[in-house]
Amino acid sequence: MSKTQASIRTRYVGPTDTKGQRISATDDYLPGQLRHSTFNWKDGKGVGENHRLAAQAWLDIHNPGATVTTPGLAFAEDFYWTWEF
Repeated sequence: MSKTQASIRTRYVGPTDTKGQRISATDDYLPGQLRHSTFNWKDGKGVGENHRLAAQAWLDIHNPGATVTTPGLAFAEDFYWTWEF
């Protein structure tokens, strides 16, 4: 039986003079200790797919073996994701 957890927030980060488009992924599982990673935008993928890929990449780093659930919930310009073991 799988166990669902929540949540990862993904947010679009626009390009700068030195970096391309990115997606940042963050959680607040431990109060006061954000876990944060940034992932490159994948050309040829849609907005939702880029956010899902970033959420899964974040899980691969911080919770190996977990799988992001789809679809993510969109609120304002952020997406929120849960995962299963």
